[in-house]
Amino acid sequence: MRYLTLTDGEGLAGALATAVADTNAPWLAGRPDTVLRFCAEEGRHGAGELAGGLPDDLAAALLPGLVCGGRHLGRTTLLNRDGHDGTAERLLGAAERLADEEGLRSVAFLHVDEHDTALRTLLARRGYRSFHSEDYHWLPVPSGGFAEYAAGFSAHRRRRIGAERRAVRDAGVQITTAPLDAADIPRFAELETTLLGKYGMSAWTAARSAAILERALRACGPDALAATARLDGEIIGFALIVVHHDRWFAHRAGFDYAAQRGLPLYFELLYYHLVEAAARTGATVIHYGTGSGPAKTSRGCLGSRQYAYLRTPALD
Repeated sequence: MRYLTLTDGEGLAGALATAVADTNAPWLAGRPDTVLRFCAEEGRHGAGELAGGLPDDLAAALLPGLVCGGRHLGRTTLLNRDGHDGTAERLLGAAERLADEEGLRSVAFLHVDEHDTALRTLLARRGYRSFHSEDYHWLPVPSGGFAEYAAGFSAHRRRRIGAERRAVRDAGVQITTAPLDAADIPRFAELETTLLGKYGMSAWTAARSAAILERALRACGPDALAATARLDGEIIGFALIVVHHDRWFAHRAGFDYAAQRGLPLYFELLYYHLVEAAARTGATVIHYGTGSGPAKTSRGCLGSRQYAYLRTPALD
């Protein structure tokens, strides 16, 4: 990671996180070539047209590339102090110069929120091409906890949710939420690697997951929570939650698909249990990021469209 910053007499005026993506990067959702290819295959607006204007080998055309706005998926942006004119344009110009100086083949913001009109306008003005890349999701947490959450669904959906909760409970699965314990990290890493492998990220390793979880524990301390599902004492699922004031961020997850035997553990662990746990602490929202849109909206999440913006000489 490389951070571009702009300061003035009042201190920090703006900042932009950047990372170089190349063909060795295993996180496919953070690479412009794989994001563009997937979106074109899915028929997302603007992706097919943009991909059609590039060589067939998107990796060769776009990598190595400078990915801006942070590694997280959704709402990638730059930091800009309110009322500080010109900061965003200067930071973006610095990023473009950095890419040119290092011989990078593209500059990309992969998930700019539809409501981030200032950044979207700036990127368009500077010649970036855009396409619909994803949808970002979050769930408002009612103060009344799970009962109030469930009351917001139709009678049919409430019955289904109740049946899902009973199935998990009757199977003997125990779910708790507590600060992340270093002793659980190796098992969590195995489970996340299994999940990512299921979705095509075969190059991902448990060692990478363990390093990220260990870093989260060091950086966040007690604000790194683990929602953990156990069956007969064995961990069969987890979700890492990062807490910031009254906001919870679902950061990582993993499951033992064989051990859960078709149980609706994903919904119980990531939604029903988390709503209960978050409400008890006074949290007001759980952020779920991108991906699995239908599943998230079916469980009450709100969403906003995300757009990728791409600058590359290959499009000239």
